[in-house]
Amino acid sequence: MQNSPKSQDALEADRELARRELARRHLRDFCSYTYENYIEGWHTQLICDLLERVEKGEIRFAIIEAPPRHSKSLHVSQLFPAWVVGRDKDTDVIVASYSGDLATDHGRETRNLIDSRAYKNIFKTRLAEDSSAKGKWNTDGKGSYNAVGVGGSITGRGADFFIIDDAFRDRKEADSMVIREGIWKWFRSVARTRLSPTGAMVVMMTRWHEDDLIGRITDGEDKEPWVDYFNYIKGDRAKWVRLTLPALAFRDDKYRKEGEPLWPERYSLEELNDIKTTLGPYEWGALYQGKPVDDSNRKFKKQWFHYRTMEEVSKMRTRKFATIDPNLKKSDDSDYCGVNRNYVNERGQWNIRANRYRVDSNEVINLVFLLHDEGFEKIGIEEGAFSYVVEPFLKEEMRKRGKFPNVVPLKHGGRMKETRIEGLVPYYSNGQIFHIVGECSELEEEALAFPRGTHDDVIDATSYQIGFCEKPAPVIQPRQSTKPKTNVAL
Repeated sequence: MQNSPKSQDALEADRELARRELARRHLRDFCSYTYENYIEGWHTQLICDLLERVEKGEIRFAIIEAPPRHSKSLHVSQLFPAWVVGRDKDTDVIVASYSGDLATDHGRETRNLIDSRAYKNIFKTRLAEDSSAKGKWNTDGKGSYNAVGVGGSITGRGADFFIIDDAFRDRKEADSMVIREGIWKWFRSVARTRLSPTGAMVVMMTRWHEDDLIGRITDGEDKEPWVDYFNYIKGDRAKWVRLTLPALAFRDDKYRKEGEPLWPERYSLEELNDIKTTLGPYEWGALYQGKPVDDSNRKFKKQWFHYRTMEEVSKMRTRKFATIDPNLKKSDDSDYCGVNRNYVNERGQWNIRANRYRVDSNEVINLVFLLHDEGFEKIGIEEGAFSYVVEPFLKEEMRKRGKFPNVVPLKHGGRMKETRIEGLVPYYSNGQIFHIVGECSELEEEALAFPRGTHDDVIDATSYQIGFCEKPAPVIQPRQSTKPKTNVAL
C-alpha cells in the first residue's frame, strides 16, 4: 500500500519544524527565525560562526571589529545571549558597554526576545516570574543576565559569557589617557575575574584609538597572543581569536575584491565614500577600517626613512646635539623619556639615534653627564622639567663631578606638541634626516603612528632639534701665495 502524498499544510508544518530545529542548533538560523525583517550578510554569517564556536567552548576569548551600524551589537549583545540561555537556562551572561544605559537597552531587547512567540516556539527557557527589570533578569533556571557600564562594579556576579560592547563612548574618551588606562585596569582586575573557569569573553568594538582596549590586548606592552579568525579556521591557534571586518576590503579575499564594501545591501560603495569624505581620513581609518592609523592617515611615510651606519657617520665631520623630552614619573603606565642624539654633518644633514626610556629625575641627570662624556656640545631639556626638576640638582652635580655640560632649556614657544612634530615633515620628505641603523626603531614606530599613536616621546624629542642644532662651519683652506718664488744666492 502506497502512502498518500502529504497535504500542503502538512509539508509546511514539516518545514516549520525543520526551521525551529535549525534555529535551536545554529545561531545564524536562530537570528533569521526570531528577528523580524532580518537582513543577512556574509559578514553576519562569519560573526555567527565565530560566536557558535564560542558557545561550544572551542574559542574562549574573541575579538570582533566592525564599522558602525553593521549589526555587530544586534548579533553579539542581543541575539547571542538569547540563544545561549535558550540552549542552557542555567547560563550567566554579563554585557558591558560604555554606559550602563546602553547595556540595559541591549538587556531589554534580549528579554523581550525571550518573551516572544517565535522564541517560545524554539526553546523551553522562560523568564523568571519576578524578572521585570530591563538590565537585570533571571531565567526560570539558574541563569541570569546583567547589564553593566564599563568601569563599574560587578561584585558578586559571575559570567559564563562576558560581552564587552564598545568600551568607549566617543573620540574624546578614546583620546584620554586617563580613561584608556581606567578601562584597561577595569578589564584586567574586574571583568576578567568575573569569568567562570570555563567561561568565555567577547570584546566587540568600533575602533577609536591605537591604544584602545583591543589595541592593549593585541599590541600593548601586556599584549596577549592572538590569531586572525581566517587563520584560525585554517588551523592556527592562540589565546585570542580576532575577526576584523573593514568597511572596504584592503585586499582581495574569499568574499570580495579590494575596495568593495562589507555590506553592500545596506551600505553601498557610494554611501561609504561619502561617509569617508565627511569624516576625513583619521576617523574613517579608525571607525570604518578598524585601523586607527593607516597609510592615508600618516603624516610621515616609511619611504622617507633613510639610513646610515654609525661607522659611516663616524667618518664625517659633525657637530653633536642632544635633545631630551623627559617624563620623570618612573611607573609602568607613564609616558617615556625621549632622547635624540643628532650628528649634524657639513651638508646640514641630521644623522640621528633616538630612543626612549623610563627614568626618574636622578637618572635624567646621569643621562646628561653621559651625553656630555659622549661629546655632545649642547644638550636641550624641555623647559618645564628643566626648570622645576633638573636644574636645581644638576648644578650641584656639576660641582661634585667637576664636569660642566652645556645644558639649555628647550622652549616650545606656545606651539602645541602636534604642531612641533609636524615641523619635521619637510625635513623627512626632503631627505635631510638619516636614521642610524638599529638605533631608531622606536622613533619610526611613533612617526608612523602619529598623531594617533600610543607614544610620541621620541619624535617630540626629535622635533626639538629644529632650530637647535647647527652644522659645522666650513673649513677654510689656507690661501696659497701667488708670488713667484725667487732664488736667494748664498
